[in-house]
Amino acid sequence: MAILRCPACSAEAAASSRELVCSCGEPFDVEHAFRLVGRETFDARGLHSPAPQDSGVWRFRELVYPRFPSEAVISLREGNTPLYASAALRAFVGLEQVRLKHEGLNPTGSFADRGMTVAVSRAAANGARHLACASTGATAASLAAYSAAAGLACTALVPSEGAHAAKLAQARAFGARTLVVRGDLERVRVLARELARSGALELVDERNPFRIEGQKSIPFELLAQLGWRAPDWIALPAENHGNAIAFAKALREARYLGLIDRLPRLLAAGTECAPASRSRSAERASRALAETHGQAVDISAEQLASAKRAIDHAGLGCDLPSAAGLAGASELVRRGRIGPEESVVVVLDSHLLAHGSDGADSESALEPELDVLRRALET
Repeated sequence: MAILRCPACSAEAAASSRELVCSCGEPFDVEHAFRLVGRETFDARGLHSPAPQDSGVWRFRELVYPRFPSEAVISLREGNTPLYASAALRAFVGLEQVRLKHEGLNPTGSFADRGMTVAVSRAAANGARHLACASTGATAASLAAYSAAAGLACTALVPSEGAHAAKLAQARAFGARTLVVRGDLERVRVLARELARSGALELVDERNPFRIEGQKSIPFELLAQLGWRAPDWIALPAENHGNAIAFAKALREARYLGLIDRLPRLLAAGTECAPASRSRSAERASRALAETHGQAVDISAEQLASAKRAIDHAGLGCDLPSAAGLAGASELVRRGRIGPEESVVVVLDSHLLAHGSDGADSESALEPELDVLRRALET
């Protein structure tokens, strides 16, 4: 059985609850009553397994969403992303043991598909008919694809500032309705939550704990690819707090179940790692790093661009923010914090073709007012 538990005040809710945020304001965690399961269970599954275990997420179903019925799973065969080795990138970082896990090779081009298969499967099984998100691009594209696969309506509320045109084109192609709202992402997220409270739609946002459960499959999969020999470090972009939270949870559970005998350290790298904001997700990501004795590291825009060029020239490619993990690993090697004998897996979370923030059509943007958005949804 699974329950929802608040990590701040320990309040509980049923796993089927539509309210995924505690009354204290903290997003719930999903807490499973795991049965002991061995490595051989997961090693026996793969691309040629019966659905849904041909998915790189549902391959680990006992660790992601135990007892969820197979017939209710909405999957696009997400996951199963490769782990690359490259002599050029070893030279760039200055280490012999560097591998890259490319989450940009998911169905819609980003890690978001991992969480979306779980969140949308659960929402559809609970009777949802209209799903929505506030997004600059990747979440909108992913939610649109999985909503389409589930036969559900989908609306993406898109800020006029910082939107990714290529990702929004994906969302529209999958049949999502995109409403451009004047302002930045945080303002649009607040409006989306207010709409969801009115019952007009079900929000699948960054606070949905079932997305975290799907994102846990990234470290499970890379550990399996390494023969369950944990690397010394896993480096990822600091931009997405959810991945840091998911990775720490997954590694803690893998250690508890005896799948690995030690915890890798998490490295979160970004151009503004020392967070100016004190958001709940940033604080949870900070605690996740501490759990693994990990580290956040600031990198410069020049270091980020240099890492992206190295990845692109190695024939792998990624969008600009995804290169932060490689830049961060290189910086810690330079500082002597990562030793020459240590191993690092770098996670790239989005595809090269997702690169660029071209903005949305601000001329036709809706005013950021609840009544305006309600009327737009009704037309």
